[in-house]
Formats: sequence, structure tokens, C-alpha cells
Amino acid sequence: ELRNGNYTRVDANVITELLYEGKTVASATGEVSVAARDTTRIDYVARVNAPELWDVDSPKLYVARTRVFSNGAMTDERLDKFGFRTIEFDAERGFLLNGRQMKLGGICGHEDFGLTGKAVPDNVMRHKVRMMKEMGVNAYRCAHSMQDEAFMDAFDEYGILVMAETRHFSSTPAH
Repeated sequence: ELRNGNYTRVDANVITELLYEGKTVASATGEVSVAARDTTRIDYVARVNAPELWDVDSPKLYVARTRVFSNGAMTDERLDKFGFRTIEFDAERGFLLNGRQMKLGGICGHEDFGLTGKAVPDNVMRHKVRMMKEMGVNAYRCAHSMQDEAFMDAFDEYGILVMAETRHFSSTPAH
């Protein structure tokens, strides 16, 4: 989703590279024209053959590096970490992660940190997630709202599944 904050139409090229251990394993490009003060969506596909799978015991992470170019100059860049995995709920076998049956040992939590509330340095969030992992937690339910991005990244990096509650998926101000 691209938002044009300018007062004129903008033509943009979008390039996303998927990186694993610093190496590009796939890429995709797209072109889009965004009206003045408007938001539009661009869809494209990048294929990774035989990706390394993310697992609670081995959290393999990729990075999607997305760059937006307009008039030959890069105007924006975003890095997003993610892991490839399959999840399935089977009536007889229960929860399956990457085809492997597993029991969820989790907790439900609000994003709060005692007296600091939500004004928390990233390392405090990482410490909390590390303690959860040491306790044997492999799943976390975010109670009522989305958590801080650093908190969510720590879950991915430490191999903890997240059941995230969210009510809005758009980047528009209303959401």
C-alpha cells in the first residue's frame, strides 16, 4: 500500500527483494501511479524455491527489503522480517506447524511493563520475550490490540508463535 502525500500525481517503481542470511533469494517489481493525496495498493509476486522454514525450535527469518523510486530517486525504504511456515488445524491431530504436530504452550498478555507502561526500550521487550522462551512458552496471544513492532520482532526471533488480535489492516489514518 502506497500513500502519496504530495499535491500532484506520483509515478513510482517498487522493488522488493527477499533476503536470507544477507543474500537475495527472490525479487519482484511493480509500477504504480498514485493520485495526489491518495493511497493505492500494488500487488506483485516473488517466489522462493524450497525456503528455510521458521519453527519454534529454529526460527529462520528472511528480510523483505522494499524500496520505492520516483523520478529515478529512492523515496522510501522499508525492511520487514518474516518467516516461511505452514500452519494447519486438523480435527484429529490438532495444531500442525510445518506439518509437524505440536502442542501450544502459551500465555495471553497485554503489552504492559509495570510502571513504565508502554514507554519501553526495545531491550526490555526482548528480555521479556527471552524469559517467556526460557519458561517453555511457544505461543503468545496479544490481548485486545496490536503490540509494539519490536515486541513482535522478538517473538519471531525467539521462535514464539503469535496469535495477534487486530481489527484494522490498512495504513490509513482511520486505522
